[in-house]
Amino acid sequence: MTCFNRSRPNFGFLFGNGSDGDVTISSNTNLTSTLNGAIVYKNYMNLTVNSGCTLSVSNMCRGLWIRVRGTLVLNGAISMSNKGCFISGGGSDLYLCYSDIKVPAIGAAGGARNASAGGAGGAGANGVDGQCGGGGAGGTSANWSYKQGYGGYGAAGFVGGGGTGGGGGAVATYDTNRGDVGQKADGENGLLHGERGGNGRYVNSYWSPDNVTATSGGGAGGVVAGNNGSPGVGSGGVLIIMANRIEGNGSLLSIGANGGNGTTSRPRGECSAGGGGGSGGGCITLMYMTINSTWSINASGGAGGSGSRGGGAGGAGGSGSIRTYSTVDLASHTRV
Repeated sequence: MTCFNRSRPNFGFLFGNGSDGDVTISSNTNLTSTLNGAIVYKNYMNLTVNSGCTLSVSNMCRGLWIRVRGTLVLNGAISMSNKGCFISGGGSDLYLCYSDIKVPAIGAAGGARNASAGGAGGAGANGVDGQCGGGGAGGTSANWSYKQGYGGYGAAGFVGGGGTGGGGGAVATYDTNRGDVGQKADGENGLLHGERGGNGRYVNSYWSPDNVTATSGGGAGGVVAGNNGSPGVGSGGVLIIMANRIEGNGSLLSIGANGGNGTTSRPRGECSAGGGGGSGGGCITLMYMTINSTWSINASGGAGGSGSRGGGAGGAGGSGSIRTYSTVDLASHTRV
């Protein structure tokens, strides 16, 4: 989208042309979007989202950008939770009509793995100045028979949404006094740019008649979550609201998904599994002329999954950025 320079502080361009008319959302509504496709743009004259109703998009995409020329009455929710997408190569900075207000191509850092036995995965970093949050790392297994599975690293956030979580590590041994018996596996790192959460791992140690097993949790996020432990799909996406007047007591949301839980079976021997990392929160930007509301705005990351039999929990995804600008604030910024 192109915004044209003007010689005086006129903010009408922010709030659109109202071409989508007056709309009331009276049931949960998903605007049509293409998987990993372009931002969904809407230009409402007036928009009302009723209490108990959520306005979102149908498929994970590069964002939801809503302009309201008149009044936005929000008593329900507008959400990009778990709607972050995959962009091959990561994409470019997204400028929001000002040269110094953007969603950066490179978001907050992903969480680091923990080398300690049974250590919890590192949390993803929180986004600042428009960044989406980083994904959490997977948890590390306990140490049995000198074997230990490390959690995978979380991926960084990016312009399409929060980073994906890393998978947890796993270990299974039949005889704790024999270091040559059993298996271990490190969790997979979260894949970059929203492609997929890191896979959890399945390991086993069989000695008739018993089979000792451990399955670590997969990392959340991405258009496909990591395997194992039922991690959540998606991360927080990009949500932009530009409204002339704002009323109501609803919410703006762009929350990440939770990591998968580790599981174990232990007829005899020892086993341990770490949890998967949560995915990062997205970015929410709000610009307005006047406001008379008590909204809540939430771009938190997803929780890490739990570990099993001494395995560490996955790290939480980092929170994404939340920014609000009145037209008074915007007068000091430079249009593009």
